[in-house]
Amino acid sequence: MKKAFFLCSLLGVVLLAACVIAVIDYPYDEGRFVPKSSFRRTIAFERGGTISLENARGNIEIKGWDEERIEISAVERRSTVPARRFYVSTWRQSDLSIRVKESPGIISIETDPTIQKDETRLVNFTLFVPQSVRLQGIRNRRGDIRVADVYGSVDVDLEEGTVRIENFSGSVDVRLRRGDVEAELLDLRPEDDVRIATERGDIRLYLEPQAAIRLEASAPRGRIISDFDLGKEEESAQETRLLLEALNGDIRIKKARE
Repeated sequence: MKKAFFLCSLLGVVLLAACVIAVIDYPYDEGRFVPKSSFRRTIAFERGGTISLENARGNIEIKGWDEERIEISAVERRSTVPARRFYVSTWRQSDLSIRVKESPGIISIETDPTIQKDETRLVNFTLFVPQSVRLQGIRNRRGDIRVADVYGSVDVDLEEGTVRIENFSGSVDVRLRRGDVEAELLDLRPEDDVRIATERGDIRLYLEPQAAIRLEASAPRGRIISDFDLGKEEESAQETRLLLEALNGDIRIKKARE
């Protein structure tokens, strides 16, 4: 490992601010030398509203809390740069461009398209939202998505990563190209609609032992394993319908611990 730092200042017709030049000849962790840019905003938001979020690369974490407001935090990271590159820093933290659109009962969040097109830039989001919420259109290309401690509905579209849903009640629609889905669904009602599909990965579902479900599952290149009795012939109006599809993976339905 080799590092050399030179403190320099240039005086002339134009006075330039002092700078730091780093000579790096080894890979480094993302964001270690590049200053992190961040975004933070808090917005009043009533329970039962709709939130959408569109990102390209980075993790998304959404947590429910007992507040009628939404807190949005985002931090940008950079992927590793090739060896022996020069990086000049003024040690200033730049602002991260996040678009937030507000209308009655609806908030739309989007990473700036310029950042989304840059393969070296990723943005990690953390959202605190009212526990009763509609998460419609949580979209990402690469990264993990976690939703916890909310009820209402969640709609996720992810190309590559892991989807985790914890302590959730309501309707679920998850579409994942490559990666695993793990979901804990509680207090299922007949009107809830649960659809989970992954092209290459496993699905693991945790349900309450007393849950009444009607399962339609497909795992053409994997196994379907369930702790529940799925041999019933007659449908019941009190059952929740589950549609699960793992084209190249296993489906496991477990009884959650009480």
